[in-house]
Amino acid sequence: MERKINMRLQKLIFAALFAALVFVMSGARATFGADGTAIHLGNSMCILAGLMLGGVYGGAAAGIGSMLYDFTNPLYIASAPITLVNKFMMGFVAGILNTKLKIKNALIRALTAAIAGQTTYILLYMAKTFADNILIGNDPKTAFVMLGAKAVTSVINGIIAVSVSVPLYLMPKKV
Repeated sequence: MERKINMRLQKLIFAALFAALVFVMSGARATFGADGTAIHLGNSMCILAGLMLGGVYGGAAAGIGSMLYDFTNPLYIASAPITLVNKFMMGFVAGILNTKLKIKNALIRALTAAIAGQTTYILLYMAKTFADNILIGNDPKTAFVMLGAKAVTSVINGIIAVSVSVPLYLMPKKV
């Protein structure tokens, strides 16, 4: 029983560390336009958290770190709760798939999990962006056009996230 408690405490500590990494790396960004569209490294840490900590702890680290970052920027503060959910899902999907897929090759398993986690986030983010456009009064056709820049940036962020997180996850664990 004591070993089980120690493992939970260890995972909680690592989740807190990953939340901090997500927060910091979300700030490593190049922003385009007045709406806050950005290329950043936060998603790479969200995926890495999921790969390393599993679904629940990795998802929590991704969601909490991203939400806390949103609280620091007036452009994002209103969407902080939805960021918590969307980024949690990114880390959760990556973590669950990495632990549950029966793929022996660690590279293929991690790539599959990372791509699925990132794709989950992109789909959720696109749905949120579309809904935001409808809520401000844009017609659906205009809302779809507005998704264009966000979609391109999201795919670039996704490629960066997978390209960074998978090699870091596969690095030798013993130093």
